[in-house]
Amino acid sequence: MCEAEANDVSLAAYLHDAGKVDPRFQAYLAGGDPFGWDEGRVLAKSGRARLPRNAWELADLPSRWRHEALSVRLAQVHPRISMAKDQSLVLWLVGVHHGFGRPLFPHADEWDERTREDLPRA
Repeated sequence: MCEAEANDVSLAAYLHDAGKVDPRFQAYLAGGDPFGWDEGRVLAKSGRARLPRNAWELADLPSRWRHEALSVRLAQVHPRISMAKDQSLVLWLVGVHHGFGRPLFPHADEWDERTREDLPRA
């Protein structure tokens, strides 16, 4: 692997979980409580052994929502994406980092159609 490719893989690693900033996902990590998370401290994991069974529904996440899809959207507009030698590779790696995306991505979110000004800066 050349240095430019290694840098692209590192950039993808940096950007891969940005979609977890979605307030609904943060509420999910807080056990489904939309007021149980702190915008100043965005979480990537819940820190709990188990979340309540209905946390996903309580957080109002669509059944087929995937953080990787939002991570790709955010990566496309991140200032560091311009540093990539192969932006398509970086975005692909971000989108498939949990093994989905081959051949279809199991994601559905009606919020994808809107400008996401509700996302905290992380």
